[in-house]
Amino acid sequence: MNKIIIFVCAVSCLGALLPKGALAVYEIEFYVTNQTNSEKCFECTGPFSRHTPRVLVPAGGGTSYFYTAAVGQFSPYGTWYCSVIFTDSCFDEGPVPEDEIVTQGIAIPPGTASVSLQISEGRFGDTLISVIFPGLGTVADVADASVTSFLGDDPRPGRGDNDTFSFEAEGGEEVTIKLEPDPSAGHVGEGATLRLRPAQGGGSPLLVRSEKLPFEATVTIAEAGTYQ
Repeated sequence: MNKIIIFVCAVSCLGALLPKGALAVYEIEFYVTNQTNSEKCFECTGPFSRHTPRVLVPAGGGTSYFYTAAVGQFSPYGTWYCSVIFTDSCFDEGPVPEDEIVTQGIAIPPGTASVSLQISEGRFGDTLISVIFPGLGTVADVADASVTSFLGDDPRPGRGDNDTFSFEAEGGEEVTIKLEPDPSAGHVGEGATLRLRPAQGGGSPLLVRSEKLPFEATVTIAEAGTYQ
């Protein structure tokens, strides 16, 4: 039985993914592979206002190099946000309406020399963006795999912070979700509510828990699909 472990932190828990004896690197190269049947317009934004150019990624497994981030005084490690943009002109750098863009946050741990991103389609035709960690491959390739995401979407005053993290799982896979604070980053709030549900089709959540941080929950997925 495969096991998927998802760490969700108030700001950062990159230490969970830092390889022992990581070598010093001076730049991070970004690559993206498009596993869908149509071209995709793609870009990422990162720490300290980094913004990659938009690139048109060929369909059917096409791979593109699209950016190099220098490792200097202003660290490129941490949270990046990568997007597929549905537009007639990929090279138009203007703003994009919310209903024409799909964005996923990813964690880049210190010591990373290259980032391999992948665009794919979920079971229900939704667009998915994932990162392949060196030495792990995709979830389907290994017995245990872990990924990291981050909370924080700048909620309006008086409203709670709501974040959605999507992943795919096969029937019978065991998923463990850990929510942890990062006091060094000045997180606000000591508790959270975790809801695990199918991405499509409605129905009752598989899991609902409200507790003080940190806490974790484990559930076995009954049916293959995309979950949030």
